Amino acid sequence: MADVFRSDNSWPKWKQFQLTYVVIGTAHAIAVLWVHSYIRGGQFVREMVDALTSSSAMLVVYLVIGLGIVGYALALTVIRHHLVLPASVTTLAYGYASYTSWQSFSAAREASVQPLLTWRTDDIYVFAWFIPLAGILLLSYVELRVRELLAE
Repeated sequence: MADVFRSDNSWPKWKQFQLTYVVIGTAHAIAVLWVHSYIRGGQFVREMVDALTSSSAMLVVYLVIGLGIVGYALALTVIRHHLVLPASVTTLAYGYASYTSWQSFSAAREASVQPLLTWRTDDIYVFAWFIPLAGILLLSYVELRVRELLAE
């Protein structure tokens, strides 16, 4: 434990960055799950809390860890590597996906019908979080290579 703290009881700089990325990743996971639930009229969170079984607990753990990793990767690319493309494309794609899902659920509520139980575009971001993560990694690689080519 002695290597974690310095003599003045402060965190080493690299550990502070690690903690920053984890906090941002966790905040990202909570925000995305809240937006996902809000679009659906709060059903998602209520169903998770009401039916707190081992399978729903595992789903929550899967979602929070996965979305936390996506948020961690975004924070890492922006803060440490100063990359713009991955965060910009991810924000625009998730914003558009959430907007189209919101339109679908809003139209169903206005017509007083139950929305169809189909995958919406924002479900891909939430449940298949490894797809946006792969996109973030690919876009990071592309931006780094383009910057290297322009620097030569």
